[in-house]
Amino acid sequence: DLSLHKGQNIYRVAIYLSNGKVIYSDLDSVLYFKDDTVIIYPNPVVNGSSIFIELKDLNNQVITLADITGRVVFQKISSSTEFILPANFVKGLYILTVYDAVNKTRNAFKVIVL
Repeated sequence: DLSLHKGQNIYRVAIYLSNGKVIYSDLDSVLYFKDDTVIIYPNPVVNGSSIFIELKDLNNQVITLADITGRVVFQKISSSTEFILPANFVKGLYILTVYDAVNKTRNAFKVIVL
């Protein structure tokens, strides 16, 4: 796929039969990290829905969400390469950080909750 973009890419297969009918597969998603080690989506996120955090490798990363004043509103150690964070927060701008102690890296993202 030459149009592959960073993040979640959704595909399905279409089989065209000689009688003119078309059979479609179920949708399936492929994550593409490119050069990144963390992907978050969607952003902005609607209050009450979820933020998906995808990790290229699992190193028990610490996931932290802080409001714009720096107050930590959520913190947890990831136990999977896919982490789902319920976005049950007041509308506004937040900073989401993913700290990887093994590789000594910190990824930071601005997240908007609508």
